[in-house]
Amino acid sequence: MRKVFVFLFALFCAQNGFSLIIYRPENSKNINDLRCYIKIENENGEDISEKIPAWFEFVSEKGKFSRFKKKPYLLGGMAAHVFLGTGKFKISVYTTKEDAEGFSLPEKIKKEWTSDFFELRSDNPLNVIFVNPVSDENGFYNGKWHIDYRAPRFYLFTKPYRS
Repeated sequence: MRKVFVFLFALFCAQNGFSLIIYRPENSKNINDLRCYIKIENENGEDISEKIPAWFEFVSEKGKFSRFKKKPYLLGGMAAHVFLGTGKFKISVYTTKEDAEGFSLPEKIKKEWTSDFFELRSDNPLNVIFVNPVSDENGFYNGKWHIDYRAPRFYLFTKPYRS
């Protein structure tokens, strides 16, 4: 039943706009469990994150899709499949201060984490964008997220984006 639903959803997207995968590869164990919420704004600046169809999957568990019940978010190793329709969009991610305070992180990054904006147009769509935590030149996380169309570098797990 789920495979039929996913197929019909893909067919709907192909005819009425495009779908985008927002993928957050796995990081170290502590950072994997830190939620980053997805914010998508349309060309009028309206937050449409909770109004658009979106499903997520843990990439290591292929074929297991679930619908977001509330605000869409990503953990390490998750991919969100969102249907954007047509137009221009600004995509960003953030972690609330309350979520960051719940982890064993250094005090200086127990704050709200924000990202840069990724601008996307339906007439020039991408298939996948990647979300990655940001670190300083020494490899210490600094409480920010980075969004890019290029996959991050890997070793044993994803290396953080260096600012």
